[in-house]
Amino acid sequence: MPELALKPAALALLRDDPARHSESPPRELLMAMTQLAAACWQARMTQPAADFLAYVLQEPDLPSDIRALADERFAELESRACPRVIADAIAYAADLDMPAMLDYARDILRSHIMPSSGATGLTMPARR
Repeated sequence: MPELALKPAALALLRDDPARHSESPPRELLMAMTQLAAACWQARMTQPAADFLAYVLQEPDLPSDIRALADERFAELESRACPRVIADAIAYAADLDMPAMLDYARDILRSHIMPSSGATGLTMPARR
């Protein structure tokens, strides 16, 4: 199982209560999701990396520095990943709200940073 390397501040934000972020997500949380995507990509977890970046990039009020970073990482993914992964990520991200995306991030973290006894895999929101 690949391990994800994330800064403690990013981990804390991603573990936060998703109900607090049902409106417009704070800048720090969007950056943490971008960092999680990069960590997933490094760990060869292509689909979650694409999912997180697609979600961040759909945010209408995304700060320009985060947009530039997420765009750069997404372009790299697009050039190396299967086109279906990218299409699935874009469709998946469009169907999720912030609490659902944070639940997904928590599942990734639990599976790859905080192993729990009896865990058999990832629990992801269902794809439509």
